Amino acid sequence: MCASAGSAIFMKARVGDVIFFACPECGCAWANPPVPFQVDTIDRPISFAPDGFRTATRQEIDAAGLSTLIRGEHIEMSRSRFLRIEGYHR
Repeated sequence: MCASAGSAIFMKARVGDVIFFACPECGCAWANPPVPFQVDTIDRPISFAPDGFRTATRQEIDAAGLSTLIRGEHIEMSRSRFLRIEGYHR
């Protein structure tokens, strides 16, 4: 959960191997999972992925060694909310 109570979802830069976290509700992004209801930084996803980003696949999350951070599965509705955020590609 992010500070605005949205889900922090694993995202992948379109160029390179960068995986980061972003919230479809507030549009913020983090290098590490955010602490619920605590705002340490306010970065946009394009800060981590200037050439665009998309939702990371389970295989990419596993390959990055981040699968222990998964707290639930995102649903299509959450992903579709990224459509309004600069740099998102399906």
